[in-house]
Amino acid sequence: MNVAGPIRSRPLPLSAYGQDAGTSGGGGGGGSSSNDVDMYLDVPSFELSLDEFEEYALARLKVLRKIEEMKTRNLPPETFRSQLDASIKANLTSTQQKHKTKLDVASHFILRAAYCRTEDLRRWFLAQEC
Repeated sequence: MNVAGPIRSRPLPLSAYGQDAGTSGGGGGGGSSSNDVDMYLDVPSFELSLDEFEEYALARLKVLRKIEEMKTRNLPPETFRSQLDASIKANLTSTQQKHKTKLDVASHFILRAAYCRTEDLRRWFLAQEC
C-alpha cells in the first residue's frame, strides 16, 4: 500500500546529503554494498516505541521545514548545501550507522503517512523531499 499516494519521483534519502554520503550510503534497503542508497522502496519492518516515533517525525520535519525556508530565501547552492548539511547533522544523525539508517528510513515513512491526507500536503512533502 502506498501511504503517500502516487509518487512520480523517488526522493533521495536525507542521509545521502550528509558529508559521508559517498561512504555510508543510505543502507537499510537490504543493498549488497555499503555504497547503496535506500530510495525508500520498501516499508521498514522494524518496530519503534511511541517516543521514537514522535522523535523521528519531529527531527525530519525540522529538516524539511529548513529546506522550505532555504528555498524561499533563494540561497546560492553552496550556502544551501552547507546549511542543509548542518540541519541534517543537528537533527538526523546518530553515532551508530544502523541507528542512522533506521532514523532516516523510519522518519521518511512516518511523514509520508502523515502528509498523505490532502493533495496540498502531499505536494509540500514531495517538494521538500525531492
